[in-house]
Parts: sequence; C-alpha cells; structure tokens
Amino acid sequence: MRTDAFGFASGLWHNVRNVLDCGKTDLGFARLVHFLALAYIVYHSGLTGLMRRTRVFLPLCLIGRYGLPVFATGTVLTAVGEVVETGSEALSHQVAFGAAIVVGGILVHYLVARGLAAWRDTSRAQQSMMNRAHTLQMASAHPDVSLRRIDPVTFGGIADINAVTRLAARRRGARAS
Repeated sequence: MRTDAFGFASGLWHNVRNVLDCGKTDLGFARLVHFLALAYIVYHSGLTGLMRRTRVFLPLCLIGRYGLPVFATGTVLTAVGEVVETGSEALSHQVAFGAAIVVGGILVHYLVARGLAAWRDTSRAQQSMMNRAHTLQMASAHPDVSLRRIDPVTFGGIADINAVTRLAARRRGARAS
C-alpha cells in the first residue's frame, strides 16, 4: 500500500520504506513485526489445535523438536541447492527440477529429525540400563536388604543409597526387638 497521507506528506512512503527496511535481503523491523503478527494469529486461531489431531502434524512436531540441527541442515542444503540450481540452468524442466529439490530438502529435514530422535531414545535406554545396574549393585552390597521387599527411593533414575541404608538399619532394628 502506497500513500502520501492524502497529499499532506509527499514522499511519505519512500521515507517510511527507507526507515523500516522492507527489503528481502535483511530482516527489517517491518518484516519482523509482520512475522510475529502472523504467528500470533495462527496460534490463536485454533488452527494449531486442529492440526494436532492430524497425521501431518507428527512429522512437523518432530522437526520442530529438533529445530536447531534441522535449521543447520537447512542452511547446508540451501547452499548445495543453490549450486545445483545454478549449474542446471540448461535443463528444460526448471519447475519440476525445483520441486524435486524442495521435496528432497523437506525429506532430508525429516530424516535428520528422525535420526536424532532415534539416537536420543537409544542413549536414554542405555542410560536407564546403566542406572538400573548401578541400583542393583548398590542394593546387593547390603546383604540385609531384600531386593524383593524394597522399592528404592530414586532421584533422577539413580537409587538413593542413604534410603537403602536407612531401610536396612530399620529392618535390623525390627528383628532385634
């Protein structure tokens, strides 16, 4: 929208445009406010609530959960895609080739997020197994404590050895009386 304030301020649009920095090369103030307003409207419109019920949302959620590595992958893919597109200007099917690059890039983003999720799940499972082994080792160090009878107090997945020791002492005291 271009305006000169109904003739009262000639050159208003030109001056405002220079101040707000509306060019696509830089993230100017106007573009930032526009993005934030759009994000606000989409969030409060209920569209995200409806999307959460669809199967399309799951991959998007996964990509969002690993946003920084996916973003870094995107920057590398952008550079590679620019080189590939520049070198293939002689192709007769420019639109189909561009669409293939976009779909391939989205697929790579999803695969990166999926790989990171699998790696995290594997590392959590290994950590959980190590914590259980440590708990069993600590509990078996106290012969008065039956592993079937106690439920060790855990803090972050690691058994509290003081709680196990206190329980063993109480049991010893109960047997003595």
